[in-house]
Amino acid sequence: MKAHFSSKSDNATAYIEKSIRDNSGKSTTIQIMNLGKLADIKEKYGCEDPRQWCRDYAKKLTEEEKAKKTKRIIFFDMDGVLVNFKSGIDRLSEEQRQQYDGRFDECPGIFSLMEPNKGAVEACYALSQKYELYILSTSPWRNPSALSDKLNWINKYFGGDGKENLFYKKVIFAHHKDLIYSLGSVLIEDRYIGKNGAGQFKGRKVWLDIEGNPASECVEEFRPYVERCCSWEEVVELLMGK
Repeated sequence: MKAHFSSKSDNATAYIEKSIRDNSGKSTTIQIMNLGKLADIKEKYGCEDPRQWCRDYAKKLTEEEKAKKTKRIIFFDMDGVLVNFKSGIDRLSEEQRQQYDGRFDECPGIFSLMEPNKGAVEACYALSQKYELYILSTSPWRNPSALSDKLNWINKYFGGDGKENLFYKKVIFAHHKDLIYSLGSVLIEDRYIGKNGAGQFKGRKVWLDIEGNPASECVEEFRPYVERCCSWEEVVELLMGK
């Protein structure tokens, strides 16, 4: 991107231009932003040289666009990672606990009762400064309400049901996580056991082994290939430092 000016006068209008390729593959330049009159820019931003300010702004936009294109991706599991599964079990009635003992994920509505793991929400916003974030979760086959409950949970804790949501249209439900891959991507998971494809995930694997999560497990064959963290603070330190 570059700054373009309508004339050489002090009253010129400034634009941001961008080079693109049209449908025939030819390179062409389009205006993507009208910055306004140079005099207004000088007054608004308090700059001595509004032309140079426009050039610097175009450079900044170019760098931001490049950074966005090259951001690596983090895929977050939900249950036991973003979500405290036990908090949902604790809210079930005694009758529900007996009926669904050993298969709590099949209890209708249980996913709507859960709270975030400590530090999970804050960690996601911190990691979003460096990474592109997606949720990669499994929805229990025998619990039809799980899909909607999980989506409502995401809306509740990450900014509503619109574009302001950190995970707006960036949610994937899959029983075979090994099929989801993007170059340089990271998976944060609490269970590397081979059944859901997490252990075969082709990117970087982080095992979030939070105390109090009885479901957390990493079988011996996968342990040499995962990086273990015991809190969200450790996850942020690990991924923001590399």
